Amino acid sequence: QRQMCIRDSFTITRYAAVDSYKVVKGELDTVFHRAPITGLTNANGTFVYKLTVTNPGNVPLNNIKIMDVLPFFGDVGVLLTSANRDSEFTPYLTSVVTAPPGITVSYSTSRNPKRTDLDPALSDPPGAAGTFSPVAPVDLTTVGSLLFDFGTIVLAPLETRELTWTMTAPTSVIPGDIAWNSFGFRAGATDGGTPPPPSEPIKVGVTV
Repeated sequence: QRQMCIRDSFTITRYAAVDSYKVVKGELDTVFHRAPITGLTNANGTFVYKLTVTNPGNVPLNNIKIMDVLPFFGDVGVLLTSANRDSEFTPYLTSVVTAPPGITVSYSTSRNPKRTDLDPALSDPPGAAGTFSPVAPVDLTTVGSLLFDFGTIVLAPLETRELTWTMTAPTSVIPGDIAWNSFGFRAGATDGGTPPPPSEPIKVGVTV
């Protein structure tokens, strides 16, 4: 009896990408919600954001940075600065960010931070100002934006990192109002090839 061995050759296409999104869980929720479903909390109630970053490609990623501008009335996007986010109230930070080892969390009181702090190749919107510090202010309610620097971390294919923090809705919020949050990210590719482009994933909302 003869045995035949057939060998096929194929090429694996290079794929450098970031899959990043945010979910929210209000104190009236039992699970985290992702857009288009909004979280639900009370006036003066808390809610938790969870931000996930995954490498869905086949190229290890480095030089990862994320900028998150917290919701406020009249806010705009992080990278999409010409687009209104349409937040109807301004919640405030009530916990420091919980991040995996190796990720530096920095805080700013600016609600219009310089986007060049995320990536020097970006343009700053009019009025952008403020600085980031790895030391959180004593009064966390003054924090307007966050910066996450992955430093020397290399995110291997299919590897994931998560960050979480807690916020509180004001007592004066009107029932039915929504606060929207989004973030922008940038990343490099360890093979020296074209990296994923900076991007701002879809916003996530919490309703009172």
